[in-house]
Amino acid sequence: MLLFDQHIHTNASPDGHADAAAIVAAAQAKGLTHIALTDHYEACPPIPELFPDHGKKWFPAAVDRYRQVIANAWDNAMQAQALAGDGLTVVAGLELGNPLDDLPRTEEILAEHNYGFLLASQHNNPDRPDFYYLQQFPEIDLMAELDRYFEAVYATVQWGKFHSLAHLTYPFRYIPADRMPPDTSRWDEQIDAILRLLAEKGLAMEVNTAGLRKGVGVTSPDLPIIRRFKQRGGEFITVGSDAHIAEDIGADLAAGEALCREAGFAYITRYVDGRPIPTRI
Repeated sequence: MLLFDQHIHTNASPDGHADAAAIVAAAQAKGLTHIALTDHYEACPPIPELFPDHGKKWFPAAVDRYRQVIANAWDNAMQAQALAGDGLTVVAGLELGNPLDDLPRTEEILAEHNYGFLLASQHNNPDRPDFYYLQQFPEIDLMAELDRYFEAVYATVQWGKFHSLAHLTYPFRYIPADRMPPDTSRWDEQIDAILRLLAEKGLAMEVNTAGLRKGVGVTSPDLPIIRRFKQRGGEFITVGSDAHIAEDIGADLAAGEALCREAGFAYITRYVDGRPIPTRI
């Protein structure tokens, strides 16, 4: 098994719970050799009534577009690098949530530090709750929101100032069972356009393993889309646990890598100083 986890949140993220020391200790205990700390930057600030469970950590951070979150995330990454020693590479990164919703601020944030790895993600549509809260908003037209979601993801890939696209099928983690579409065929054309554009731009796609431990039972995306990415010219693929607590660091990496191998990938890619380093599975 390759020992790379490229999606980890520290306690700088409003929903993260592990400091730099705990993260380094967990990664070393599990024998990891490469981790990327990818704390949240959400360009679109939460609207309180659309995020019913968010505590006080989220909303003050949203007022200044995560300025303090970004500062704390960088400090945590520097601390983790200092603690890591020779056997563990720690890369300072970010997860850019909805980066186009305030593009000037996003690009200002990116100019502040030399990030070694950037994930891009779409957690919610403008003026809509995070898909995490779908069950609490039964009045939302789910099909229309998913149409908008994939349009937004495509636009983010067109922008392209990141390294890997995070959890492409993120909304499907949280769709209530009685509203779950039978398959993704309604969005196949949009998904294929995203996959082709990633490949054309030399960008990676992430296989996010969080669903395997959160009751969904599949990675995001799962094998069929991983295979389609390879068939449409995808070269770079990353694997990440999306850990928000130290215990989850490195979770199910072997399962994610096995899916990549089954889909036809011979290499997993890690990023150092923004450079892709493919390593044979």
